[in-house]
Amino acid sequence: MVDPGQQSGGARIWMNTGGVFDRLVAVIDGRLLVANPQPEKLEEAAEMLRRRDISALSQVVGKTILLEADEIRRIKSNLKGRDLTVKYKQARSDKAHSKEITMDSQTMRDQVLQELEALCQGRLERSEVQFSPLRAAVAPFVMLAITGLATWLVTAAARDLESGGEPDVSGRHVWIKRLFVWVLDVLGPTGGMIVGGIVGLIGVLWLVRRTTNPPLMATLTPRDGNS
Repeated sequence: MVDPGQQSGGARIWMNTGGVFDRLVAVIDGRLLVANPQPEKLEEAAEMLRRRDISALSQVVGKTILLEADEIRRIKSNLKGRDLTVKYKQARSDKAHSKEITMDSQTMRDQVLQELEALCQGRLERSEVQFSPLRAAVAPFVMLAITGLATWLVTAAARDLESGGEPDVSGRHVWIKRLFVWVLDVLGPTGGMIVGGIVGLIGVLWLVRRTTNPPLMATLTPRDGNS
């Protein structure tokens, strides 16, 4: 069952019952909360939010992200998808972080985006940009280029190993180097090409999808004079 967003005395709560991550999202008392309770604990966790019992919630779901409105620095979302990305910087942290939230439906994503826009009203300004097919193709092309280069390097290294070459696994991170050599030995040149081909095929499918239906990006960024 898809929860369209429950309203409860100033709190808006969404339950991503079909999700693996971020099953619980809420805008509550001027803050954004994201948590991932186990499916059997989802209703219990939502009820705790309705009671404003956030301290007890952490005991049920473990780690939660709880952001004040002024800690949210940037929000972006492809309006043709179900995701939104929140960039934030908390007072206790020296660096900014990003959190990608995937909702069960576009309707739920639209509701969350609308609530966050209202939460940050006056500080963040919304803009929308429709990507052209050419611009939409940039990210898949980069992925395909990196995949092609990585496939060539892995295949060459596997071929050298197969011909009796002795890899250097000394120095730092020895166990990572040994794991890499083991993977090369298992895959061999042919296996490396097959894996690279599969990743490349995924990249081609992504390219076709993005260019035939380019993203419509909504972005909330600081207004002039706001950091």
